[in-house]
Amino acid sequence: MSRFEDTHVGDVGASRDNRDGRTYPDDFSPDEAEFASELRGLFNSACEDLPPLYTQTLLENTHTPTAGPGFEQKTAYRVFRRLSLARTPLSQRGQFSTSRPSWRALRGAPRPLALSFSLLMVFMVVTMVLASPAFSAGVRILLGQTGVEQVHGYPTHVRPTAVNKNTDGAPAAPLTTTMPISWLGPTAGSYNYLGTQLFAPTDWSNGPIVDIQYTLPQPSAGPGVLDIREFEVSSQVAAVLQVVQDGSATPVQLGDTPAAYVNGAWMPLVNHNPSMSMAGADNSPEPAYVWVFGQRSELIFERNGVIFWIVADQRDGTGESQLVQLVQHLAPFDLQQEQLMDKFNLRFVDGSLASLFRAPIGMEVYDIVQKGTSPVSGTDGFVVAQAYGP
Repeated sequence: MSRFEDTHVGDVGASRDNRDGRTYPDDFSPDEAEFASELRGLFNSACEDLPPLYTQTLLENTHTPTAGPGFEQKTAYRVFRRLSLARTPLSQRGQFSTSRPSWRALRGAPRPLALSFSLLMVFMVVTMVLASPAFSAGVRILLGQTGVEQVHGYPTHVRPTAVNKNTDGAPAAPLTTTMPISWLGPTAGSYNYLGTQLFAPTDWSNGPIVDIQYTLPQPSAGPGVLDIREFEVSSQVAAVLQVVQDGSATPVQLGDTPAAYVNGAWMPLVNHNPSMSMAGADNSPEPAYVWVFGQRSELIFERNGVIFWIVADQRDGTGESQLVQLVQHLAPFDLQQEQLMDKFNLRFVDGSLASLFRAPIGMEVYDIVQKGTSPVSGTDGFVVAQAYGP
């Protein structure tokens, strides 16, 4: 009932008289009673002559809505968060216990459901066990049978090895390769083709390693060398990974070919005492190395079964973008082109030409993953390529 409707004398709470001779509830103030009297003079509710929005006013809920569940906790949470104070969890322990799965609940579950859940748990445990060596060894970027393994520092127990090549000028038996070879042509950007040499096969390469080198014609801030090594992985090896510092390797895309760009190299630690480090396989002191960013740059990828390791120097103006651009010009070399055979001589180089080759800066460390071992988590041992050290 509206407070503006007629109120009879016998009604409860109707005891206050007004100038129009009608009574109003006791809680009406004089102003409210006068306003109600004016409305009665203007509108006759008995004849359904109602004020504007009368029905909407009666139906409208003018009361403050009831606070929802957890209103106090949410308010306290906001206050504590604004004041940066320690607070308890918003939901108390056990509040949502009915929605949490439990082992007891599986007892009453259908047998196929319980079996599926058990198999899922076993799969998760096995996955964690198999993946744990990969996390302990380092993060790897796999590119077929090559890639990089990122570690926290220079690894210990490194087995030294040497890349065999003829540098004394003595005649050497010619080496040939049936592997498809690619090169950048007589020139590559600002670099000029210098020559090609073959490294004798290693225990992780299938046949010789082809080394193609380009040099800058003018002196530069860096070594001025663009070095391309190509080889096939031995059938006894699953992958050959380069071991680099954490954060130095970045995945890149060479068209449809995935690759990894490496920024920096292992360099000798200045003022290091070799006698304090671990000895290598030949009991000689193993020097300590640290990773140096901002000098050496390298692209690593695999194409048609051939591994490419392309090394340059950022101080020569050849960083990631320049290497990616140069790789676009790689083209197969046809060994049947006799007019180029003298220029592109695939033999052990003699002493005069070997002296012109410049080794890129930095020490390389390889992780040789043997066949039958997962390239994701398997490891056999570290190998240092001495030919690519300072």
